[in-house]
This record gives sequence, structure tokens and C-alpha cells, in this order.
Amino acid sequence: MLEEELTSENMIKYASYSIIVSLFLLIFYEFEFGIMVLATGISLGIFGFFTKKHSNKLFIFLLKIILMIFIGCSIYFSFEISSYMRLKAPIQKICGSVKNINISKNRHTPNTFELVNKRKVVTFLYYQEDKELFSSPNICIEYAFDDRWESYPRVFKIESESIH
Repeated sequence: MLEEELTSENMIKYASYSIIVSLFLLIFYEFEFGIMVLATGISLGIFGFFTKKHSNKLFIFLLKIILMIFIGCSIYFSFEISSYMRLKAPIQKICGSVKNINISKNRHTPNTFELVNKRKVVTFLYYQEDKELFSSPNICIEYAFDDRWESYPRVFKIESESIH
């Protein structure tokens, strides 16, 4: 394995790489990882500039420990921020019949189905565990959806419409 010391120049180089990667992740709507990599890149860049100014070994050791703490905090807070953004979407309910169950043979394309009622059609992710619910003619789904943060609605409850 290639061992490379974490010098100030390497920190700045890795910071620029991670900021570029985070921009690509944010473009492709991977907000959790995009925010995490962006925070890591910014903290690496800041610490790279600090270690360029100070060459004390103890100071650099402490900065590396603080950097590891910032990386851990960036992972935690990125997931917290993204889940908060998703949960701010209003909860809606739709009842209707299931149409167009698409089972993808490609692992990059998700399995989906459409729930159709008289007014609108909503596309949801299809999981194999839910297939017994689709045997009923009509189902109701409680969901939240904000198209700024996610591609498909987040489902909270699926039940048969005959329960109501």
C-alpha cells in the first residue's frame, strides 16, 4: 500500500479533490454524501492552510486529531440536515389502484409502481416485501414528497382501502 504523509500540500490537494467530488454528488442529488464530502474538503483545506503557517509537530498532531473530529461531525450533520430537509415535506395521502409495476433488470434503475386515482398519478418505489398489499384492488398510501431533495416519495404507511 502506498503510504503518503498528510502534509499541508497534500491536505490542500485532497481538499480540492473532495470539493470537486462533492459538487458532482450535489449535481446528481446525492445530498447526504455531497454535504459530507464538501464539509470534509473545506475542513481539510482550512487545516492545510493552518499547517502551512505553523510547523510545530505537536500543533500538527493536534490539528490532525481535530480534523478527524470534524470529519466525524460532518458525516453526522450531513445525514441530520438531509433527513430534516426531507421530513419538512407535508404528509399527503392518496388512495387508488396500482398500475404499471416496473421491475428493473438494471441495478441502477429502481423498481417502481404507479398509484392511480381519479385526480392524479404518483410513482413510488416498489419493494418486494410489499407485494402482498398489492393483491387488494385499491390501496391507500401516506407519503411525503419534496422534489427538491428526492426523486421518489417517502412512504410512511401502506394499507388496503377496504380498512376505511
